[in-house]
Amino acid sequence: MISPLYWAEPAVALRLAHKLNDTAAEWVAGSPKRIIGSFVLPLQDMDLALKELNRATQDLGLKVANVPAELRGTYLGDAQFRPFWEAAQDLGVVVFMHPDGAKDPWFFQWGMWNSLGQSLEEAKFMASVIYEGILETYPTLKLVVAHGGGYFPHNMGRLDRNVKNAPHSMKNITRKPSDYLRNVYYDTCLYDPAVLSALIKIVGPDRLLLGSDWPIGEADPVGFVSRCDDIDDTAKRMITGGRLAELIGVAR
Repeated sequence: MISPLYWAEPAVALRLAHKLNDTAAEWVAGSPKRIIGSFVLPLQDMDLALKELNRATQDLGLKVANVPAELRGTYLGDAQFRPFWEAAQDLGVVVFMHPDGAKDPWFFQWGMWNSLGQSLEEAKFMASVIYEGILETYPTLKLVVAHGGGYFPHNMGRLDRNVKNAPHSMKNITRKPSDYLRNVYYDTCLYDPAVLSALIKIVGPDRLLLGSDWPIGEADPVGFVSRCDDIDDTAKRMITGGRLAELIGVAR
């Protein structure tokens, strides 16, 4: 879910969040055994966002926060968002990051805002929450990144080398960047079994959750996971529902 809130001023964003979150709660109430509710927040104003976070989780019973990669050019690792990350960890909320796509007009001439653009935005988000110390400070966050984390998990050799060459880049972290990959969960919406297999080798099957890009994406997301030959049945059960059930605290 890509939030439609971030163009608006805080008061307007809050009203929109109320409507969206109240509707999600109504859907859950209508089908409590089939739907797990997610919510959006007016991250333009941290006080409003924290109030709505508490209302969505405590009053409405919603379990997943939908957030973007960045807000008006500032990625979510920035210090202004730390109160949100702290509250999300304390409440045990699952945070699902789905980017809005690249804004540079160059990507639009070839329709790549949603292909290359999304993957680049995911990489920039991952770099932000690692280098700015979010995953260091809040190690038990339940953070899920869309589309397998984009390019980021597959380029650790250069990042790990570069922190040795530029030690000032580690001012907020105590480990090399690749060590934080397993602080994050990744969905399987990758469209290429070879890429999914590579991601499993990097982060392990226990950090993967089923992704579909429904209704415009993978027509058979469970079958896509099953077509990866190097995933055993136990891992497949975990990826296709078991791990997510554990994260959100529901019986499967």
